[in-house]
Amino acid sequence: MQELLDIVDPLGNLLGRAKPRSAVHREGDWHRTVHIWIVNKRREVLFQKRSADRESFPGTWDVSSAGHVSSGESPVEAAKKELLEELGMRAADGDLLPLFCVATSSTQHGGLFLDNEISEVFLVRKNIGIADLTLQYSEVTSARFFPLNTLHLLTESTDPAFAPHPEEYRRLYEYLRG
Repeated sequence: MQELLDIVDPLGNLLGRAKPRSAVHREGDWHRTVHIWIVNKRREVLFQKRSADRESFPGTWDVSSAGHVSSGESPVEAAKKELLEELGMRAADGDLLPLFCVATSSTQHGGLFLDNEISEVFLVRKNIGIADLTLQYSEVTSARFFPLNTLHLLTESTDPAFAPHPEEYRRLYEYLRG
């Protein structure tokens, strides 16, 4: 059975209906996702390298961990689930610092994949080594810590090696450098 996603308006308000994930992306419905950024004590930011088989931004460096919020699930529940699935990392509610929400739209695969997301962005401050992670290789092929300044550079770049999240990179950089 396919994952159901709650449909929201462009401001993130629930509209009281859900659809299968494939229909949401085929029809371009707004839906909720979570983005979790992990930062270590050296103020380095963890990026994951997406599998080449992913629907969106395959093979790029992306958010430490991310995923859809399933119908009826809270963003915190979704964030904890994604951290465990993708990185093998357990997080308590208090580990997840909610930062902001960001709305993004993209069209991929020649218009066959429409992605309209309201992403709740979380921060986890944790000293964890890459060797401590258990990657879900069907989604994540590797992980790497990048210096904080990488976020700043990505706000002004269209480097195809990184998933395009310029507004999110900017806001996270501003939060972390402060």
